Amino acid sequence: MARASSAETVIAGWRAALAALRARPDTVVRVLVAPDRAREIGPLLADLARRRVAYRVAGDDDLARVTATRAHQGIAVVVRRDPPRAATPAEVRSWARAGMVVALDGVGNPHNLGAIARTAAFFGARALIVAGANARAVGSTAALRVAEGALDAIEVRVCGDLAALLRDWRAAGGAAVALDPSASVGLDRFAPPAGGGLCVVAGAEEDGLSPAVRAACGHAVRVVGSGAVESLNVGVAVGVALADLRQRVAPPT
Repeated sequence: MARASSAETVIAGWRAALAALRARPDTVVRVLVAPDRAREIGPLLADLARRRVAYRVAGDDDLARVTATRAHQGIAVVVRRDPPRAATPAEVRSWARAGMVVALDGVGNPHNLGAIARTAAFFGARALIVAGANARAVGSTAALRVAEGALDAIEVRVCGDLAALLRDWRAAGGAAVALDPSASVGLDRFAPPAGGGLCVVAGAEEDGLSPAVRAACGHAVRVVGSGAVESLNVGVAVGVALADLRQRVAPPT
């Protein structure tokens, strides 16, 4: 089994692979699976055979070579995936009416991207918007493995100018809040404006939010901790914020 081509993506990790096989079977190109795992998914493999999709039982070394990780958990699914597209003005206006959206400024670490997508889907966010030069990492093998299917369960968009998008979001009636460890207002004291959606905005761990994005948000909060360390991992911070804020934001109808 050859490595995936530039038009294909390898999905490793048991839950992520099963999500791809079940939710998007028409995109599957081929599958490698360890002997013990093959017995667990016999019906899925039989369905692949009926649709003439190639699969074979493989050892740990083959799986590690194809997935480029020892964390493959006994399976590699090669799929065709279109790259995320840019958010349209109509989508921004729609999302700004109700519910939550997560926007990331320069977050390119695929493990953080996958974890944030999983958290956003778990808490019912309507979309994940990824801005910055590293946005392509959202479709990487590592991000897909960590997301465990969330990148197919939530709308994912990329953005070249997040500050401009946030200004359009606010003009459409939504509110935007930056997660900033230097903010004077604690998350527990933040009351989202009534009516309209809320965009939760987080930046890369090294650089944080750009000044333009921070200014475009209109609100900024920090997750209040013990003070023993300066801040949380960005994925954890987003999770804390979404868990707290979802109770205070009107759900989409």
